[in-house]
Amino acid sequence: MSMIYKDESKNITISFSSEVIAHFNLHKQIERNYEVGGQLFARFLPDSVVSVDKISGPREKDSKLRSFFRPNKKIEQLEINDHFRQHYHYVGDWHTHPEKIPAPSTEDIRNICNIFLKSKHSLNYFIIAIIGQEKFPDGLYVGLHNGTKLNPLKLSG
Repeated sequence: MSMIYKDESKNITISFSSEVIAHFNLHKQIERNYEVGGQLFARFLPDSVVSVDKISGPREKDSKLRSFFRPNKKIEQLEINDHFRQHYHYVGDWHTHPEKIPAPSTEDIRNICNIFLKSKHSLNYFIIAIIGQEKFPDGLYVGLHNGTKLNPLKLSG
């Protein structure tokens, strides 16, 4: 089961493959008492569709607490390089939250903004996906950050 999110105002469609959704489900923060996360990789399709088909994480060397997650940047860069060789582009990050219906924290927003501003890329936004404990779609937050503002996306019918 893939999931499709849209930003109608910018004519952007984000499609998460069934494999990515299964990975999200596998790592919900239910029985584990710390956050985990990773990176999202996509191919760009016609009509402004971003197909998120590859995912990384969690990793042993990440810093993890109940409501905090910091990835290992060296390993992340290796993942970006490896996926790029396979024609997949880094498009954003995902992580878990210890709440039923997730919402980005101030720290989450600051982190995705900094990643967008400091990364070398030609994208107009990065994706942030936050996995909560509730069944999807309620338990999944998806947003786009353009270096200035975070825009939440809506699940497409």
